[in-house]
Amino acid sequence: MSVRPSLEILNYHGVPVWRNVIFIRYAMQVFAALAVASVVGFLAVNLMNNAEQRGVNLSFRLLQTNAGFDVPYSLIPYDSSRSILYAFLAGLSNTIRLVVIGAVLTTIVGIIIGLARLSSNWLISKLATVYVEGLRNIPLIVFAFFLFYGLLTTLPQTKEAWRIPGVGVASNRGIYTTSLDFSSSLVPWLLFVAAGLMAAYMLRRLFFRYEERLGRLARPLNTKYTLLLIVTAMAVLGWVVQPTAPFSINQPVLEGVNFRGGMRFTTEFFAILAALTLYIASYVAEIVRGAVQSVPGGQLEAARALGMSYKQVIWNIVLPQAARIAVPPMIGQYVNLTKGSALAIVVGYSEVFVVSRTAIEKTGLALQIFILLIVTYLIIGVIYSLIGNWYNRKVLIVER
Repeated sequence: MSVRPSLEILNYHGVPVWRNVIFIRYAMQVFAALAVASVVGFLAVNLMNNAEQRGVNLSFRLLQTNAGFDVPYSLIPYDSSRSILYAFLAGLSNTIRLVVIGAVLTTIVGIIIGLARLSSNWLISKLATVYVEGLRNIPLIVFAFFLFYGLLTTLPQTKEAWRIPGVGVASNRGIYTTSLDFSSSLVPWLLFVAAGLMAAYMLRRLFFRYEERLGRLARPLNTKYTLLLIVTAMAVLGWVVQPTAPFSINQPVLEGVNFRGGMRFTTEFFAILAALTLYIASYVAEIVRGAVQSVPGGQLEAARALGMSYKQVIWNIVLPQAARIAVPPMIGQYVNLTKGSALAIVVGYSEVFVVSRTAIEKTGLALQIFILLIVTYLIIGVIYSLIGNWYNRKVLIVER
């Protein structure tokens, strides 16, 4: 049956566009985007009209006015003469600091607890189970409140501070930990270490290439201890030839009524960090446990039958497959960690939500600040989503 000439332009590879899957797919996406844009536009116009009737100024230029309040322990230089927008950025820097450290600690604790639940040791397994089941059934805000007001506010004075040799001290003035002070020689020293790593890598490649010619000499030279010795020798050489040490250990020391040196964490920051880490780690532990158990047991038996050691089975069989399953839901837990950081208000840590609340009380610019806050959390969520999608594409199993 011939197609009328007037309808030929509506065909795609001989199929009418209203029946073409590709056309329908893109048409539905365009329709959905227009629908969402229409709803957002209607709400925006309605908001502007209501604000105009009530004499409310919705200009974001007001965020450039002086804040008139302090942001304690800001990572970026800040004082009360700065603008409201700059105060918002100072609070955001504190939030990023909390989230980054919390994500690292949550991952480490969650993996340890998740593997502990799979332990053949009855005591370790049951303790991990109590940890997971206990924390998952306690509201996060209650847990943070308990850590701060029930434990950290009862810390002793500086003269009676709790000390862990080589680690740090804890008192009612804060938590002080041992830190590293870097000098100008750090970058040249890192170059020596990088050269050592490169030399070890190239040497390993040469061993594999000329293994037959080297004979018995290849095996004792091509070991992890030999490669580690090369890297260590280059690191020591870089340390010796530098005029100053690349870094030094800085431990907190009591001077007068307070400690000096080291890295200081306020009790407010430590409370919300510990609460978020321990709470979210209980969910990460279950994700890790489920991911490890999802690896078919037949693969483990086959690997052991081939002569692979337990360590080789874990690193080459279990972890690669478990990571493919565990990472996507763990991204969701990192999002929960970021949103949960807003509960820092119960302990007084000046993260972005606390700063926004203070700015609203001082200036009354509730709508502008809340829009800025919502957009900020959305951007952070999109970044997490992009990371998760990139990882999914990276580990995607391509079927033949």
